[in-house]
Amino acid sequence: MMTAPQIREGSIDYNNTRIHYTSTGQGRALVFVHAGIADSRMWQPQVEHFSARYQVITFDLRGYGQTAMAAGDYYLADDLRAVVDGLGIEKAVVIGCSMGGNTVINFTLQNPDRVLALVTVSSDVDGFEGQDTPESERQWQVAVEAQKRHDFDRYAEAVVHLWIDGPRRKPEEVNPRVRDFVKEMLRTSFDTPEGLGNRVRPAPPAVQRLGEIHTPTLVIGGEEDIPEMAPYTEKLSSSIPGARLAMIADAGHLPGLEHPAEFNRLLEDFLKSVL
Repeated sequence: MMTAPQIREGSIDYNNTRIHYTSTGQGRALVFVHAGIADSRMWQPQVEHFSARYQVITFDLRGYGQTAMAAGDYYLADDLRAVVDGLGIEKAVVIGCSMGGNTVINFTLQNPDRVLALVTVSSDVDGFEGQDTPESERQWQVAVEAQKRHDFDRYAEAVVHLWIDGPRRKPEEVNPRVRDFVKEMLRTSFDTPEGLGNRVRPAPPAVQRLGEIHTPTLVIGGEEDIPEMAPYTEKLSSSIPGARLAMIADAGHLPGLEHPAEFNRLLEDFLKSVL
């Protein structure tokens, strides 16, 4: 009978906050960094799948989940480094979605000797700006106005329709459990005080340094994500030497949550080929 992987949970004090983390399983370390529309729970399907063979670490970024936002400057790649340092991890595979993808790119550029492999999912990159479509701008404005009025239900529906449904799918065409779960995660960041904390960006921006990344890299996107993300995906996959590109059909901004079996297979095949 197989023993369930051991789950450790705790927090790491760093730069005026306590970064909440979980560590599950043993072996080479996989560190997952969540998107800005979620918290670390978005990686539950990956924790369950990969912790049988790896040490799987997730953590909440500042202002999300169980990690509070704090006053002052912060750099997300340094928060990630604080987590791996705090857990005594010398080298890891770093996997990040959206804002988390931005974070793992910067971490890799800052700490190339500590990254076994890099995986970006629906990720942006500092210094590269796409052009918003009128529909995306309109939907985002609905979310902004709802947040100003403290109308969480309207805010959450607008965010989920924009980022999870995408422009080509109706809400009823998307798994309702995924939509509801994203809304649940959005609650953790909804009441973060405006203006608290100052996110620092790298200089020069990462987009100017992508050619310096020689770590094995996988770039993943969702085919139903907002169109603004396509240029980012193309830029990352074409500018990082040797990067592989994989697109997941019928998936929006969080493909690992919508189609975990396909996502896990892609990631597992990649890891087997580079580790």
